[in-house]
Amino acid sequence: MREPNDWKLFISVPTGDGENSSTMAFLQCQKFVELVAEGELDRALEYAREILVHLLDRPEEKSHLEEVIALLAYEDIEQSPVAPLLSISQREKTADAVNHAILGLVQDQEQMR
Repeated sequence: MREPNDWKLFISVPTGDGENSSTMAFLQCQKFVELVAEGELDRALEYAREILVHLLDRPEEKSHLEEVIALLAYEDIEQSPVAPLLSISQREKTADAVNHAILGLVQDQEQMR
């Protein structure tokens, strides 16, 4: 797993349009989920304070953010209502969103040529 500082470099890159911005927010939330799943609660809290706090100003991201942060409320997250966030299918959704955003950026660059 990467250290939080490595992720800060990646996620601080401007994303341009709203779709890519939403994808970046989704990826940021997934990073938080992975930290919690690994039991890295101190690092997850630090990450939330430094990175996820910025999503509070974005109404379109707030619902997902609240669901992700709720992971901290459960002692046994695998038996909690938010357990699906820990699933392989959630990781696949995140990967699909990132791949879609990358392909969109590549297509935009090709059209500019």
